Amino acid sequence: GASAVTAPSTHFARRLEQHDVFPQVDVIWNGIDDDLRAQTLAARPATREPGRPRFVWLGRMSPEKRLLPFLEAFVASGVDADLEIIGGGAQRAAAEKVVRGVDGVRFAGRLTYAQTLERIAAADALVQTSIGFETQGMTPFEAATLGTPSVICDPDIGAELGGGLWAVPDADPGASSRDIEVQRVTALAETLRRAASDIAAGTAPVPVPEVAEAFRQSSRTAAMIAVYERVLARP
Repeated sequence: GASAVTAPSTHFARRLEQHDVFPQVDVIWNGIDDDLRAQTLAARPATREPGRPRFVWLGRMSPEKRLLPFLEAFVASGVDADLEIIGGGAQRAAAEKVVRGVDGVRFAGRLTYAQTLERIAAADALVQTSIGFETQGMTPFEAATLGTPSVICDPDIGAELGGGLWAVPDADPGASSRDIEVQRVTALAETLRRAASDIAAGTAPVPVPEVAEAFRQSSRTAAMIAVYERVLARP
């Protein structure tokens, strides 16, 4: 009975349509507050701080976010890099065990939203590890609007971003579930090595400017108002 339906990403909107939830679903991204974005960018150093490549992972420490496979991949990659992990959850102890003794890994715990954005802006790359779970996947968009590229495991999210990322090849869909996870960890480890190399060489990809602009909350508000105006204009 709705006059219009919106979804926060193209892939989720198309799936709603394919399952006959609604014939046409408008894509309206979730966004970032304009002023907070401006404050975060203003506080960021004009040039990259010297040091090893800096990765950041953030989210709920639960199985669907795939933190443990990511840490296994980070260890297997052998990259000479720093990693900050932001967030909390039931898998915290297991995560700490995976990287115990690994140099450069830091668990920051839960931070405020403003603090989290500061960490993303200061990082060389954000790592997004969930696959087939997110309706949008906010963190890579937040990173893109702050100028930070991402390592992306979910091809749907990678397609939505349109660039400014290192895409992790997916596993063979015909493999067993165990083999699929092994392939995904191996592919992520290789992608982390490639990302660290690009960062060290100064050749990291740059987020698409249009994404940064379109992720401002003011533009998302304008897009949503346009949906209401379209509905109200109908006879």
